Amino acid sequence: MPNAYSPAQLKRQLRRAGLEVSYESGWDNPANDPFGISPSLGVIMHHTANGGARGDHPSLYWMMNNQFAPVRAAHFLVGRSGKVMCVAGRGAYHAGAGGPVRVDGRLVPYNQGNKYLVGIEIESKGTNKSTTARIDEVDGYTPEQIEAASKLAAALCDLMGLSHRSVITHAAWTNGDFDNNPRLPTYGRKNDTLLGVKFWRRRVRLKMLALRARRLLKPRI
Repeated sequence: MPNAYSPAQLKRQLRRAGLEVSYESGWDNPANDPFGISPSLGVIMHHTANGGARGDHPSLYWMMNNQFAPVRAAHFLVGRSGKVMCVAGRGAYHAGAGGPVRVDGRLVPYNQGNKYLVGIEIESKGTNKSTTARIDEVDGYTPEQIEAASKLAAALCDLMGLSHRSVITHAAWTNGDFDNNPRLPTYGRKNDTLLGVKFWRRRVRLKMLALRARRLLKPRI
């Protein structure tokens, strides 16, 4: 069964996974959590679609101070350098309209992606699917981002007791049409990430295997 988790358990898991994470102000404040329970059914990969803003993580301010504040616009932001910022330890608004879909055989109800799925935003204009972008470029994805986002998603799936098949994209949430899900009425609402479900699942699977090997070789702290 999927596992609920506390902010403290999340922080401990990310440390065990070898991730360096910046925890932003209010990330673990229950007043910023609209659901009162952690996500438990999977991970959604997003890009920020920031209009071409420069810098490592120009979307951070908006994620913390959007129109729904103090609720955050996703749980994590991955900067162009690969830096991971946790802005919400449990509840966030990131998925919007979509579903119902089955993610690794578990049903995520209509419009309930925010409640049941962790949102990872990757800093990018989002019009180029290159995975070899430089840190000083505004579009595409840097190798550092792909590495950090894959590692983060793997750690989250492991924490929730889920497999790599629990990772989807925002486009998959709004479109359906993956893992034998039907096409949804919200088809075409979102296109992120331009890198599809299979791309992320391949990488997350390898990171999960590495995480399990790390656990066997290193005692818990």
